[in-house]
Amino acid sequence: MKILTKFTHSPFLYPLLFTIFPILSLWAYNSSRMRPIEAVLPLTVSIVGFFILFLIIRLFCRDWTRAGMLTSLASVLFFSYGHVLGFLKDSHGFGARLASNYLLVPLWAAILLAVGYFILRYGKTAYKLNQLLNFVSGFLVLTTCIQLFSSYNSQINIKLNHNLTALQDKNAFDPSRVTDRKNLPDVYLIVLDMYDRQDALLQRMNYDNGPFLQELKDIGFVIPDCTQANYGETIYAMSAYLNMNYIDAFYKMNQKDVTEDYPPLTDFIRHSLVRKNFESLGYKTISFETDHNFVEIPDADIFLTRTSGQTVIEKIFDETEFHQILVDTTFLRIFPSLEDNLPLLKNNKNLIDNLLAKINTIADGSGASAHNEKYDQIMTALDNLQAVPEISGHKFVYLHLSSPHPPWVFGPDGSFRIEEGVIPGYTDAVTYLNKRLPDILRKIISQSSVPPVIILQGDHGYGDANLPYRLRNLNAYYLPGDGKKLVYPSITPVNSFRLIFNAYFGGKYAMLEDKSYFLQSGNHNNLILDPPSCIH
Repeated sequence: MKILTKFTHSPFLYPLLFTIFPILSLWAYNSSRMRPIEAVLPLTVSIVGFFILFLIIRLFCRDWTRAGMLTSLASVLFFSYGHVLGFLKDSHGFGARLASNYLLVPLWAAILLAVGYFILRYGKTAYKLNQLLNFVSGFLVLTTCIQLFSSYNSQINIKLNHNLTALQDKNAFDPSRVTDRKNLPDVYLIVLDMYDRQDALLQRMNYDNGPFLQELKDIGFVIPDCTQANYGETIYAMSAYLNMNYIDAFYKMNQKDVTEDYPPLTDFIRHSLVRKNFESLGYKTISFETDHNFVEIPDADIFLTRTSGQTVIEKIFDETEFHQILVDTTFLRIFPSLEDNLPLLKNNKNLIDNLLAKINTIADGSGASAHNEKYDQIMTALDNLQAVPEISGHKFVYLHLSSPHPPWVFGPDGSFRIEEGVIPGYTDAVTYLNKRLPDILRKIISQSSVPPVIILQGDHGYGDANLPYRLRNLNAYYLPGDGKKLVYPSITPVNSFRLIFNAYFGGKYAMLEDKSYFLQSGNHNNLILDPPSCIH
């Protein structure tokens, strides 16, 4: 009993829990978009930092209770700063006017000094507060851990939306229709995130993509003239694409479910009708890591990642998008503001970003920056893609490449270069992809024992999701034999696999009406129909 009382009144426990709670909470919120190993480094750094700070404060004030309270105060202020700044920036009216480091930094300093003084003066006599603070911090950490466990358990034990399950059962492919299993083609779906259609590139960026499209045609690709994406948002576009139907056929969207990592939508991509059909034929599903992991298929038969050859230690120290998100929620969020407002830093921002990225790369050997991580992911995915034909057996290959989607990390020659502006950031990314992809596609075709089926497509075009021009996407098909004759000018992605299963696997799918939707004023309840447009 004495041990329990001593534990619950400990001045050491609650500051530790208040330090790790913000990281656990952010992890729980982003659990469907990240891997658990990504939380190891920030948790470790925070715990070590806590110990050091706690001991320094204890030496200064010579009292454990005051040291605990002061350490907790420092942790709360440090981890809350970015959240408060972000909340104010997203608010309207008076709140938005307060969203400035010039106002918040002095406010945080004043709170630290005022509350710190109060703790130093009266904290020694507040021993009984330790029990309350331990209970509050323990409750926060416990509920967050339960949330984390529940989230990962639901990801392991997938239960698809009932309507989608019924739709998949109704439309599932009958593998008995395929009598010749030996000569089935491998099928490649290569999605280039935000890759524009030729006319959109020319009109909006003065970029002539004609030579690349002609090269694709020379290889044997068919490029329909009036194609568009079905949706201007990746999560919806890919869910519809891979289930060969429009979202409203199996899921009712609403405004509160608009986050990109909304679990049911992620499950629609990872456990799609297309995947189910191919696996019923004995195909291996091959997927790749991307920096938008809600479009990945991590439980694929083969999941190719940038860190596949890394040790556990290297993976722990590899910086990720989660690390950047965490930094943005803390007091460290003031540093981008310093970059923007100090002339020396502002005038050399691109040079500094590239220099820091190179230093980080040398420091840990893995590219320890979000930009470097993206660059490595894309380059590794392209390298792995051209080696896929060497994998034995029939294959459904799905690559969602996060380029030319920002942030832009490519020079036109494929070198690592951070760019802020659409031009040359976006156009340089397109230039490099245009140089790299034709050789990869030729290798895939030449090294395949049976001519493969390849879809090369943008999930949507570049720009504001509220405007119809975002629907103008790249769309190209490599369909051996007579399959290319089935492609028509206004085909949209929702019909791509209906065509492929009909042409090569004896399917009997009816072609749907081709429709494209963009969001009005960002409202996911208000999808506006956009009629097909053609390249002129």
